[in-house]
Amino acid sequence: MNLRSIVLRGFHNHHETSIDFPDTGILLITGDNGTGKSSIIDAVSWALWGRTLRGVSPGGDGPMPCSVELTTDEFRVVRHRKSKKTKCVVEVFADNETHNLTSVSEIESVTSSLVCEHKLWLKSSVFSSHDASLFSRATDKERKQLLETVLCTDKFDAALERCREDARKNKNNLALVEKDESLTNFSAQNLKLQIDDYKKLGSTPLKVVQQKDVSALEKLLDEIEGDVNSLQFTINSLQGDVRVKNHEVAQQRDRLRSVDHDVCPACKQEIQEHHKQAIREASNKAIDSAKHSVKDLMAEQADLSAECQEARAMATDLRNRIATARSDHKNYKQQKRTRDQIKNSLGTLEDKYHKLLKDAETLHDTQVSHTETKELLDLCKEILGIRGVRTQIIATALEGLNAATNNWLSFLSPKITVEITDCLKQSSGKVVNAISLTVNGAGGGNGYQGLSGGERRRVDVALMLGLASVANAIMSKKSSSMFFDE
Repeated sequence: MNLRSIVLRGFHNHHETSIDFPDTGILLITGDNGTGKSSIIDAVSWALWGRTLRGVSPGGDGPMPCSVELTTDEFRVVRHRKSKKTKCVVEVFADNETHNLTSVSEIESVTSSLVCEHKLWLKSSVFSSHDASLFSRATDKERKQLLETVLCTDKFDAALERCREDARKNKNNLALVEKDESLTNFSAQNLKLQIDDYKKLGSTPLKVVQQKDVSALEKLLDEIEGDVNSLQFTINSLQGDVRVKNHEVAQQRDRLRSVDHDVCPACKQEIQEHHKQAIREASNKAIDSAKHSVKDLMAEQADLSAECQEARAMATDLRNRIATARSDHKNYKQQKRTRDQIKNSLGTLEDKYHKLLKDAETLHDTQVSHTETKELLDLCKEILGIRGVRTQIIATALEGLNAATNNWLSFLSPKITVEITDCLKQSSGKVVNAISLTVNGAGGGNGYQGLSGGERRRVDVALMLGLASVANAIMSKKSSSMFFDE
């Protein structure tokens, strides 16, 4: 940007000031402190980017209008506002077009495209006594940062950080996709096993047990239990008969014992011997008959008990068979119901299985895509990193900076040359790029620190002018207005 003229109205302590700049050469503006020399540089900054170098708002405290009109070789910009409480209006005249802008972002975009970013302009075109030694006195790491600002390669840091953020997101997404793919394949395998089990179960013959089979066994059990009850009733009757006969035997024996006495216990009369003999014969005969009857009854009872025991065993066996039949019938109904359900759901399961296979294939393709993205992002990180493309840019810029600086030194201090080189250094456990400065021809071998005050000043100015040359080359401009605030 070659400045042709600037007009300040109501800007800081300039009521109305107009300055024309020559095509080439040096314009020296002198004056006492506070007369507004630095305000001219502020005016250029405010007109183009809406901010001053000192960070204060231009204009007076009252409702005074403020404007700056700036003309260059290629465009004209007029920024004005009515008071501190009103918005700025910017008129840009470039390429035979007029732009009336009030939006801060639009103004910043247009003016930055016409010139450069405000930060780059400050570093390459505006210098003060402090700025003159900024590059010379900086550490190797700070020189690298300053040069990257001039070269705009500091944008690589933002791009690298975005690349790293994308890489982190891609890594997380890749992990999620790999997990989903693994789970999907696992689900598909389990579902395939389930389908195979269902098919195998569907082809296994069923043990058919109908309810009528259970009912027939239950009917037979009822008959046998009836027989058992009848037999038990008969046995109980026989036991009663045996008790009766045993009682008769006991009575006859009591009668036999009574005839052993001479007097009848009942009537108290003497018992004749022939009566005793008759009673003994009749009692013994009755006892023998009763015993014989008991023996027959006991034999019949034993036979019936054996028959009853056999019937009970048959009943127990039938109960077990009925329990088994009922269980088999229940299982048959359950298996038949399950088989019907399997038949109905098998098609759905197979559809779900094929869908899982398709999902797994899609996830695999996504995983491959994320893997390819990872490789691409790794390559981008390498390109954007300290050993990537910025190394080539800085190397080329350093060649130009060395040439331009030494060219200016050939006029300012012919015996002194500088060598600015790129190097790698350890910082906080990491390898970082840095830029070293070597001074030859003066300083007694102690480099920049060994120079006299005047020699340092000339090296500082030569480095500033060299940086300005590099900045102009970046903006494809042969020359640009530079401002020294001394």
